[in-house]
Amino acid sequence: MANPWSPSPRRFSQLWKSLEMPHKVKEVLRKLKRAGFDERRQSGSHLVLRHEDGRQTYLPMHTGDVPTGTFRSILKQAGLTEKNYRDL
Repeated sequence: MANPWSPSPRRFSQLWKSLEMPHKVKEVLRKLKRAGFDERRQSGSHLVLRHEDGRQTYLPMHTGDVPTGTFRSILKQAGLTEKNYRDL
């Protein structure tokens, strides 16, 4: 009987792939621009990006990597999946 507390090999693989590589701010900005987002304004250290269809997201312009949760939130606001993001 499998341990109910440990993730299945497939689920573990999915979790591992989503944490493969930290994302740099400049890389995220470049890919969002490829997806059709334009810089609208900057509020402090956060850049506001908007798509022509109305989608909007905020990108923290801090040094270093974008935290995983923040990265996923940015993708959700942008209406992109991680696969779509990787393909840009």
